[in-house]
Amino acid sequence: MVSPDSSTTGAGWYNAGTTATISVTGNTVVAGSGTRQIFTGWACDAAGTGTTSDPITVDGPKTATTIWKTQYQVTYAASGNILQISAPPAEWVDDGETAVGTFSTSTTNSAGNTRNFFSGDNRPTVITEPTTITGTYQTQYLVTFSQNGIAPGTSRTIATIQGETKTLQQLPNGIWINAGDSVTFNYSTAFQSTEADKQYNLAKVNSTSPLTINAPTTIQAFYELQTVSSNFTLSTLTIAAISLSIPAGLTIPAIAMRRKKKITPIATEGGSISPNTVQTIDRGGDSTVFIITANPGYAIADVIIDKTQHIGPVRTYKFDNVTENHTILANFKN
Repeated sequence: MVSPDSSTTGAGWYNAGTTATISVTGNTVVAGSGTRQIFTGWACDAAGTGTTSDPITVDGPKTATTIWKTQYQVTYAASGNILQISAPPAEWVDDGETAVGTFSTSTTNSAGNTRNFFSGDNRPTVITEPTTITGTYQTQYLVTFSQNGIAPGTSRTIATIQGETKTLQQLPNGIWINAGDSVTFNYSTAFQSTEADKQYNLAKVNSTSPLTINAPTTIQAFYELQTVSSNFTLSTLTIAAISLSIPAGLTIPAIAMRRKKKITPIATEGGSISPNTVQTIDRGGDSTVFIITANPGYAIADVIIDKTQHIGPVRTYKFDNVTENHTILANFKN
């Protein structure tokens, strides 16, 4: 009897013409950590697949050989995930065959704002030794873009997100961003509603672009309503009323006509300022928020108000209670 992998019984001398059966004491033999031998049947003068052979007619010397196959243990693990991932259970795989465990494609938390997305594993083509297969997951966070202050009712573009334009009706808008990646966005600095007498100016955005994402994030723009009455300002109407009640030829002081003040934005090479055109503000009013943005490879060096007031590398600035003309200069460095 030939059986290298397990103890056998039944070998010995038999009378001619009788029958014999041969057995192995077990069908599984541990051959090392993560390796085992599995009994599959009999060969030579013995036959069958059970641990006891089919009867053998003894009509001469007989040899019974056991047949075994090698199996390796395959275990599974996950990496890159911050949520609980159920890895496939461990399995025994025949030498030279493939592992069949399957990882889940994605897992999302109960809040719906964080997920782990399966990106692949290091599975070999065939299994030839004990193996751990690791599935790699990419953590992604939901980034939601919204606005506050503008009443719905128009389809005009209000934001550009990752190069794609979004209308007011498309906000809030959510996109998945890989952890550690950046998202780029821009909101309109002024927004004219379908009602001709209403204009909304951007007051602030709670984040600056580009923004690195390492948690679920809501990026929100805040708008303020500015009423536009008509082509005639209050000062013009006042002067017209006065003109009707005074004698012809009398000169009217133009004090009321000087109520408008100007704010001039300037940006040096390496970036931009928005809005980038001269802004006309009612005396005593507040300006829109000026947003300073550096080009790739540049940084904001300093922001200078009226050529004398250095306020540092700020990203936004707003003039309050405007009573005189102003300039805002953005300097950049690389």
